[in-house]
Amino acid sequence: MTPNEIHIKFIPHHQQDYSTAGDYWGYEDKWHVRISKTEDPKHQALVLIHEIVEMFLTEANGVSWEEIDKFDKTGGGKDHPDPGTLKSAPYHNEHMLATQIEKRVAKMLGVDWKEYNQSLDSLE
Repeated sequence: MTPNEIHIKFIPHHQQDYSTAGDYWGYEDKWHVRISKTEDPKHQALVLIHEIVEMFLTEANGVSWEEIDKFDKTGGGKDHPDPGTLKSAPYHNEHMLATQIEKRVAKMLGVDWKEYNQSLDSLE
């Protein structure tokens, strides 16, 4: 399914459904993305880029978003700070490629990767 619309919202972190800086879901031809607000707008952009890439890859590869949510919220990734990095994650390959792209964009924006991740961890 290719979306006709992608709705993006930047929200306070505490409004996320679970402890994540980015979340997505969709139905029919409308996709939705929620990104936690950060002090640095570049950080929000990086999370958004990651989520969009991951969305398109998982959709193209037939990875169910419901399966991803189940893994992240109640399954093997529930207590992990970055469940997509776990090889048991149903979206591991897509997550890792999205992370590589996110890192390259961060470098081009002059964002220090370690500081970026620390800022996301501080949202908890």
